[in-house]
Amino acid sequence: MPFLKVVNDTAVAVNQGGKRKGAVCSYLETWHMDIEEFLELRKKTGDDRRRTHDMNTANWVPDLFMKRVSEGKHWTLFTPSDTPDLHDLYGKDFEERYEFYESLTESGQIEFYKKVDAGSYGKKCFRCFLKQASMDNI
Repeated sequence: MPFLKVVNDTAVAVNQGGKRKGAVCSYLETWHMDIEEFLELRKKTGDDRRRTHDMNTANWVPDLFMKRVSEGKHWTLFTPSDTPDLHDLYGKDFEERYEFYESLTESGQIEFYKKVDAGSYGKKCFRCFLKQASMDNI
């Protein structure tokens, strides 16, 4: 996440013909291992060196995550190096591949992952959205 601070500061330094400041948005998927830190990038509290107050952030949320929230199940966070194709998939293809990667954690073939309660995690995502909501993202 530290590189996003550099992107944020670059956007601040750039203006568009003196009419308005530069704008940038960063996106991260809900299954990404860094998502919890990503969700806090725009918080007004904490270490300002870890914040990107001038950057918009967005979280891609797959249907499978919402199903897991409503069913009270867990959600698994992965690193992209272990799941290189997840970011290209959606719908049924995403669900099948995501669940395949979850099975690899159970067999020990993927060692670096984190299981979280989908409901608690979903509430955290929603709280972050509400705290950062503006007319741009409502």
